[in-house]
Amino acid sequence: MSVVSKVTALATRIGAEIKTVRTEIAARYALPGGGIPVADISNAANTVGFMLWQSYGFHAVGIGQQDIAYVVPFAMRVTSVRYWCKTAGTGGTAAVELRKNGIAGGNTISSSSAAPAASSPSAATPNADLAAGDLIWVYQTAINTTTAGVQLAAEIVGRRI
Repeated sequence: MSVVSKVTALATRIGAEIKTVRTEIAARYALPGGGIPVADISNAANTVGFMLWQSYGFHAVGIGQQDIAYVVPFAMRVTSVRYWCKTAGTGGTAAVELRKNGIAGGNTISSSSAAPAASSPSAATPNADLAAGDLIWVYQTAINTTTAGVQLAAEIVGRRI
């Protein structure tokens, strides 16, 4: 077989492979009705998470050093909140919650309360919907009675809606 024959055979085979791959890609990613195939959309792709610091010093009831609220950048559903501290307090139970659009008790995001911990804090699961522009505050409702804990941050996880 001559070199020209071998190159021609190889080019023909490559062309056939490219056509097969193109057909498979077109079949998988055809946009039915102009949209993205549902099988390619996942909640994980819409998941967002961030840390919001409340205090760099000792725990105290209130907003701590969070003088300005966090502004929610887009509509989202808060699915999990964990409250981290550098050092846990002793005596009694500390509790923290999220408040929306103000720090009065009536602004509490339901089911967002939990105790802060230095390692492996329990997650609260509020499943609360927030609109773009809502203001979020980390509010400590109770501190330890013997020794106050040190530093406090909220780990907030949710998804765009």
